[in-house]
Amino acid sequence: MFTHCDEYSSTWLSIDITLLKSAVSKGAVCLDGSPPAYYFQKGSGDGANNWLVYLEGGGWCASHDGCEQRTRTVVGSSNLRKGATFFGQIMSSDQIINRDFYNWNIVSVVYCDGSSYMGDVEGNNDIQRRGARIFDAIMEDLLAKGMKNAKNAILSGGSAGGLGAILHCDGFRALLPSASRVKCISDSGFFIHADIQTPFFFLESAFDDHQIFVAMIKTLREVANSKSTGIFVHSCYRHGHFYDQEFWANSPVLRDKAIGDWYFERSSVQEIDTQNELPQNCTNHA
Repeated sequence: MFTHCDEYSSTWLSIDITLLKSAVSKGAVCLDGSPPAYYFQKGSGDGANNWLVYLEGGGWCASHDGCEQRTRTVVGSSNLRKGATFFGQIMSSDQIINRDFYNWNIVSVVYCDGSSYMGDVEGNNDIQRRGARIFDAIMEDLLAKGMKNAKNAILSGGSAGGLGAILHCDGFRALLPSASRVKCISDSGFFIHADIQTPFFFLESAFDDHQIFVAMIKTLREVANSKSTGIFVHSCYRHGHFYDQEFWANSPVLRDKAIGDWYFERSSVQEIDTQNELPQNCTNHA
């Protein structure tokens, strides 16, 4: 998922896009050669030194033609992105919607490389696969903007961005050696089991049509041997949560409890719902 909600609360703020044009000379570019970009909302109050970085998702491209097609879309070119967007759910500045992280510094990284922020291949003149350089350039820019002083930090992502969060998690933690607490969250991005030392939270549907039910559940049970690992798997039929306004609003366990309790270590969160043999079409999972 890469688009933000279409319906906005009157309390939500318009967030301007930041085009990191200086990174182009370093080879950190989208598929079409346009500069990397992100949306940034500055933190305030006791959240001024806390950071949540979200890696957008949007699938992958595995061939030249597939990647070339993406250059004409918002997942292949920052030139096609809107100049401003709105943050909701776990990125919302509304304390009622987002109890634990509402006043943090919030960053949503534009997904435009087609490789979960991992590619570093010099392609033909019309296609560039430079996701790893994009990630590094944006992290460098955020560190300079104050993230180096972070007290608490989260690297998160959805779908292809969730996979990116898994693969970059330990590296992200290494960027913040002075932080008190650094953890990572993958929303519907458990496509690979990678060894991770940094505490991680996996948010999944047992009936996500992008993933294989049996293999995913089996592997998640294997990684649940540590209390530092958070897991919330429900039986609702869906892919992605952080940009689903209705699901977030009607899921008190997710909205008000699970992620915050895990992050701040108020309680252990490892819930895997496999009681339903068929997917549930639901918006309320308590």
